[in-house]
Amino acid sequence: MPAEVTPIRQQYLAIKRQHPDSIVFFRLGDFYETFDEDAEIAARELDIVLTSRPVAKGVRIPMAGIPYHAVENYLSRLIEKGYHVAICEQVGDQPAKNGLFAREVVRVVTPGTIVEPGMLQGDRNNYLVSLVLQDNSAGLAVVDITTGEFTTTEIEGVDWVTALRGEILRLHPAEILLSESADLPDGIPGHI
Repeated sequence: MPAEVTPIRQQYLAIKRQHPDSIVFFRLGDFYETFDEDAEIAARELDIVLTSRPVAKGVRIPMAGIPYHAVENYLSRLIEKGYHVAICEQVGDQPAKNGLFAREVVRVVTPGTIVEPGMLQGDRNNYLVSLVLQDNSAGLAVVDITTGEFTTTEIEGVDWVTALRGEILRLHPAEILLSESADLPDGIPGHI
């Protein structure tokens, strides 16, 4: 990383490398800021202003921010559109010797991990389903972290894909987790 890149930019880039598949809400004072491609996505999806910031001599990067006290509204809009958001907070009471507060991701918000009452649909559970697929069977672990409900089941047999589809449609999960090497069988909805 070039030495002329500002320390806060270095801090942000290190955190973004840890969460490449999430939009990083990076806390700067009273705002959550987004940068680079995250800023372009946030500006487009949230209808907020896209600005820029200098990060090195003659180099500016896209930036878009939201007030921290309004985060739930913006967060719910991104989650509804299928994005994951990493919430990066300032930690500690005092800045380090370089003048920067330490920052770390305190939570990654996905559809199945929402716990805020204002972001939940009051008429249904917010299930997170984990699937393990093997040969002619599927193992399901189902959790709703808002209620503490947790169940597991195994589906097998000749018509296991139809039975799995029925179970997924019945549960109507907010999110389905699979291993990176697995694919949902044809006919199984990946997003409901």
